[in-house]
Amino acid sequence: MLTPAQQKIRQELEELHINGLLQTEQKNNQPKVMQQSDRDKKGFRNTGTVLFILVLLIFSLTLYNKKSIENKEAFISYLAKAQDLNKKGDRVLANIQSEPNTSRTEMIQALSLQSKLNEQAKELKVPAGFSELKKDFLAVNEERLNILTEMLKKNLTGMTPSLNQLYVKQELEKDRLIRAFRRTSIKHKEYEDGTIQYWYKNHSYIYGE
Repeated sequence: MLTPAQQKIRQELEELHINGLLQTEQKNNQPKVMQQSDRDKKGFRNTGTVLFILVLLIFSLTLYNKKSIENKEAFISYLAKAQDLNKKGDRVLANIQSEPNTSRTEMIQALSLQSKLNEQAKELKVPAGFSELKKDFLAVNEERLNILTEMLKKNLTGMTPSLNQLYVKQELEKDRLIRAFRRTSIKHKEYEDGTIQYWYKNHSYIYGE
């Protein structure tokens, strides 16, 4: 039979053993809590990445649509200015052709006016992606100037010069314009008289009148 002192020692040893088991169990359970926390953090990171990509995609689409609209509006503005210069150039040439007895002074004035129109055509800003269309537009204006220069050089007052080259270049410009309309998804329609009607933002325009 154990003495009171031995019983006390035995009781203390048992308590120490129990406390040791409890501490060991707590340590074993602790990594599991950390693993759950790590999974939560990983889930938050994945969610954050998806949201970031989604926001970036929406921003990119918004920016693209804005640029597309701005480019279309710049294109419509360019066409209006090009149309105005073409009308003036056709009028200069038509006035010379319609006069049976055009004086040399009038020829020089017409040539000077067409030269100024050509300079304005060169300074006309074209939106990105339409440089080829402007090249065709400049070729038409240059051909008008060539015709007037040839008429003055040979003193062909009252005579009709060959307009074949001018016609060909005008057709090339129209073909290029139609391709531009298709590329920008702008509604358009070509008529037998050579004019092209197009629509933008509920407005109708005619090119080639």
